[in-house]
Amino acid sequence: MKQLNIQEIKQTELNILIAFDKYCRENNLTYFLCGGTLLGAIRHKGFIPWDDDIDVFMPRPDFEKFVSLTGYNPIAPEYDTSFYRDTKLVADYPFVKVIDNRTKVIEKTKLEEKCTGIWVDVFPIDGFSNSRFINKLFCTRKLFWKKLCFTYSDDLSKVTDVKKKIGKALVLPFLKLMGQKRLFNKHDRICRKYDYEKSTIVGCTVWGYKIREAIPKDSLFPPSKVLFEGYEFLAPAKPEVYLTSIYGDFMQLPPEEKRINHEMLAYQL
Repeated sequence: MKQLNIQEIKQTELNILIAFDKYCRENNLTYFLCGGTLLGAIRHKGFIPWDDDIDVFMPRPDFEKFVSLTGYNPIAPEYDTSFYRDTKLVADYPFVKVIDNRTKVIEKTKLEEKCTGIWVDVFPIDGFSNSRFINKLFCTRKLFWKKLCFTYSDDLSKVTDVKKKIGKALVLPFLKLMGQKRLFNKHDRICRKYDYEKSTIVGCTVWGYKIREAIPKDSLFPPSKVLFEGYEFLAPAKPEVYLTSIYGDFMQLPPEEKRINHEMLAYQL
């Protein structure tokens, strides 16, 4: 296998995003660049220089339709869609990964047999309460279950923090008894507590940035377009509302010690 450098990894991810965008346009699906990908588009017109992944999110109805469609109508032969409810592939996260099946990524905290190819993450956008206090309680609860989902997929031999390793070792047998699908279903039900269609405050409850993710739904629509590595992709109508909520002064570069990435080891099969 040929090891890929960071630029080759980014190009592979960009190719996935281009195919994903085309598929969404053909099937009348709405998505938005999000997280560091949207930040990179606004601040750098592409990848954040030290970043190495791509994230998008979709309104829950579009997300569910996307999962259903790709189950029988794949984006392309070289791209697999992994989601715990609707795939036979490795699906160790409660959201969708669009994966280049011609590649392999070795992740530092996972067993090798659970690792997939280079991916783009696709998250659902769900509803929040209109009460900030209730939302804080809601985020605390879902963060607890998120950590359990993450723990389920960990390779304990790769966990270096002793306290974390002991804590994960204690809880892991109970998670295995519960089973991955039941665990992820529980997490998913909590995240869908507030119906997207009826909510005026929305965000990525499944993973996301906790309370900072909660933004007015009307700041998302109608979608705008932004440049990312020379291509146009969809973004929130008011990207500054989302980015300020998550990052604060998002145009300010972080200190060098916080400029981190996933440290991928990626290979061409």
